[in-house]
Amino acid sequence: MKTICIITFAVLATTCAQKENKRISEIESPFKLEIRDKQNGLRHQQNAKLKLAEIAQEKYTKRMARYNNILQSEINNATLQGKRDQLIRDFFTNNSPSAPDFGTLIDLNYDNYLDFIIGYYGQAGSGIKNRIEVHLFDPQKNNYKQNQLSSIPNPSFYLEDKIITGFYLGEGKKVEWIQHKWVTTKTTSATYAPYPDSAYSYINYPLTGKTDSVLDLYRGVPRQDILRNDYGEL
Repeated sequence: MKTICIITFAVLATTCAQKENKRISEIESPFKLEIRDKQNGLRHQQNAKLKLAEIAQEKYTKRMARYNNILQSEINNATLQGKRDQLIRDFFTNNSPSAPDFGTLIDLNYDNYLDFIIGYYGQAGSGIKNRIEVHLFDPQKNNYKQNQLSSIPNPSFYLEDKIITGFYLGEGKKVEWIQHKWVTTKTTSATYAPYPDSAYSYINYPLTGKTDSVLDLYRGVPRQDILRNDYGEL
């Protein structure tokens, strides 16, 4: 009888221990929870990146289909749409292998006529290379003509303030709409400084002749207080 009691107690103890161990195993430690959260976060980021890539690819496919249609179809140069299509075709001819990222209509000279901008990414050089090809509309000729704004790299448009800025590596400029034309009112130039990873940013104001300089870390994108831009600070 004593032996039976001992065996029964042992079985009960083992069963309780198993249940307790199971209960404890079901309670995740903070470390396990953190690992799981990180894994879920990584999966979410990967899924989000894949989704964005799919959207970008879909937009690219549609854009290239339209451009291929422009390249292969007959263009009616009697219409403004036809004239813009011809500019796209000329762009492919003159800028291969670059392809347009977008073509958009904006009034860049405040004459209530929409001008045509082709945006693309430059092939040669280092750093950020967003470029534009600007064609202002001439109402007298009912046609577009390329403008010097095309020379502004990595442009940021602040048309309500009548300001456009642009930069490439250490060089930058700001143009303002003054007396019915775009005028350069500020230039910046970064040069070597005898300190690790640093550069002098020399600032020039052509209309007043004033100059300034700032010593700072070399940046691929200018500081906002040196040159206003939409690219953030790197």
